[in-house]
Amino acid sequence: MNDIIKQAMIDGNTVNLAYTVRAMMDVNRILKQENGDNLELVNVVFGDDLTTLDSFAKVVEILNYSAELLRVSRGCKPDALVNADKVLDSTSPSELLELKKACMSAILAGLGREEQSSEIDLGLAELEKKKEPSEAKVILALLSVGLTLKDADRLAAGVFFDILDLKNPKTDED
Repeated sequence: MNDIIKQAMIDGNTVNLAYTVRAMMDVNRILKQENGDNLELVNVVFGDDLTTLDSFAKVVEILNYSAELLRVSRGCKPDALVNADKVLDSTSPSELLELKKACMSAILAGLGREEQSSEIDLGLAELEKKKEPSEAKVILALLSVGLTLKDADRLAAGVFFDILDLKNPKTDED
């Protein structure tokens, strides 16, 4: 199992971040209190207006607190906690993007969706690209069986081609 604790730098210090069940509940509570149902976590992490930056700082505080609780439960000595004010006061605009990336990484790790490695096998990527039907082919195929572009918006290309294969089974001659 990959570790869900991720690290970020704030004011030259390493800060631990983790998206645990406690963090999820606390973040949802904060977002609802401050923004009603109008703001989602992803918008808070990547937003850049005053409301989302303030909420983002609170999210960092919650993720940091959860990480330290997790570290203590694992027998580690806790590191210093950061609060939302310190996040806003000590993070330069140039460091903000890295902090946002670290938060998103912690959230994805907590959800069990680790970020994919930045190393990509170019040959494999090219092969996968060739396998995918072009958007034009998908649209032509949709229109040929009587579906509209609005219908296309609702169907994933793979699902559509599965339906098309069922409707027009291939023979051995194909």
